[in-house]
Amino acid sequence: MPQNYNAIALLLAHIQLTAAGRCINLKALSPILCWAGNAVTSSVENAETAAVSVDAGRLRLTDPAGAAGVLLGMRCRACGVYLFGLAVFCPACTAADLESVELSRQGTLYSYTIVRVPPAGWPGPVPYVLGEVELPEGPHILAEVIDCPEGDLTIGLAVELAVQPVVTSDSGPTRIVYKWRPAAGGKGAAP
Repeated sequence: MPQNYNAIALLLAHIQLTAAGRCINLKALSPILCWAGNAVTSSVENAETAAVSVDAGRLRLTDPAGAAGVLLGMRCRACGVYLFGLAVFCPACTAADLESVELSRQGTLYSYTIVRVPPAGWPGPVPYVLGEVELPEGPHILAEVIDCPEGDLTIGLAVELAVQPVVTSDSGPTRIVYKWRPAAGGKGAAP
């Protein structure tokens, strides 16, 4: 999906208006977003003192420091398909009857590549591993694989969700992204 479409879907599905100091929830989906000055932040997050998710439609932080989080998705009530992130309709059956869900924190490395020439503005070390992880519910999620030497990478490796701050040059709250790391005890597929 193009980046702009994700942003529009995020705003349409999770927008709240601040009126007279109160947030009015327009859609009962999680995470609840509030407009706070020039920043959109999760209700768990305080934009001035705590960490914020880089993509609140896909990662909800479960503590103000940004040390833990949960992946967010949708489940189609008509056909049972799970999706990662926000959606307006089910891509499998086109039904619009979707519910917000928290997705598993564990998955299986489905595929990966070593990125030696990063996209412009990449803030991390190079080279890095970009992994496609299959969750037990079905969605595949692309994210960096950390804490795993190249020689230990194998298809079917059990991985778990990791959250890390992103180094940025701007001031403001610490921004947190989701990544994958080998699961504790970690060779072989996740249960």
